[in-house]
Amino acid sequence: MATTLPSITRAPYVLERERKKPEADRTTFTLQPLDGLQSLDVNSLGYVNYRLALTIGLKDWSNLKDESGQLVKFSIDNFSKVQPEDLLDIACEIIERSSLSEEQRKNS
Repeated sequence: MATTLPSITRAPYVLERERKKPEADRTTFTLQPLDGLQSLDVNSLGYVNYRLALTIGLKDWSNLKDESGQLVKFSIDNFSKVQPEDLLDIACEIIERSSLSEEQRKNS
């Protein structure tokens, strides 16, 4: 029997390396899990399309600053202002949030 995700809701995410910083200094990313069809697209052709996961699942950020300390406005064009390893971390978190947990799979 098919099972739906409990909710496809946006939620904040802070990179692990920033969690010890004072809240005012952290960058917070707003992530939305992928729905079933989006997840299929991200995982098609035998590899994970992290760029597509980011394009779909990264909805906003706050307090992202560039090298000069200026705030960076959220836009797909500004994804390049985020460190590559951070983008990978965010994409992996989107994918993880999109998967059913072990408990959810047991109950389906």
